[in-house]
Amino acid sequence: MIMQTTLRIALAQMDMVWADVSANLRKMEQLAAQASGKADLLVFPEMATTGFQMCEEIFHDLSGGQDEHIFEQFQELAERYGVALAGSVAVKEKGLCYNRAFLIAPNQTPQFQDKRHLFRPAREHTTMQVTRESVVWHYLGWRIRPIICYDLRFPIWCRNHAADAYDILLVVANWPKPRRDAWITLLKARAIENQCYVVGVNRVGTDMGRLQYVGDSMLVDARGIVQQQVQENEETLVETAADYTVLHNFRAKFPVLPDADDYQMNL
Repeated sequence: MIMQTTLRIALAQMDMVWADVSANLRKMEQLAAQASGKADLLVFPEMATTGFQMCEEIFHDLSGGQDEHIFEQFQELAERYGVALAGSVAVKEKGLCYNRAFLIAPNQTPQFQDKRHLFRPAREHTTMQVTRESVVWHYLGWRIRPIICYDLRFPIWCRNHAADAYDILLVVANWPKPRRDAWITLLKARAIENQCYVVGVNRVGTDMGRLQYVGDSMLVDARGIVQQQVQENEETLVETAADYTVLHNFRAKFPVLPDADDYQMNL
């Protein structure tokens, strides 16, 4: 695939309607329409259709019995508005539940990644299944490594190494206000240690557990410098861009990754 050296990215900092899939899908379509012609990739927060909750009854069932499952609906939106969609949703497949990240692009096979680290304080580990496979997505010549929220805290899982090299670490989250400093610090740290762009998209608003979310969605470059940060606590769509030439030149000038430790991840 020919590399598109500038990847236009739209950060969709949403306030999800709690447990209301239809309302959230309407919001997502409005954002896709807004991003049409202005972005190549539109990124939503974690569990964008429901909010972060463990109610299996509202998870998207992929096992049949529905006229059209959620990823087919996303494919239709991607085709209609000419923009790739990324984020995560809660799905149920063959009786098992997953927090599943997705990249749905026009005229391209969908790509997925399930969450590795399940958030124990919210008892996510009692409902969802843990993945044992890490995936690098490919889109417009860019290599994109997706992770979901709590995964951000675990540097070995995020490690950029030769076997699965990537250019962008894509983080979708429901990361609450009390841990805001950790969110910002970890996004920068993952960018620096992996010599990559980091795209972090977080929700805003207040959930049913009265947790507040202030967003801080952003694009961080490989030096750990924030190139774009969305205004605090605002539901909005902000456009930014990643430049592959800038990334390539920085890696060539300051080649850190070839000196990274070799290891075997214990999954």
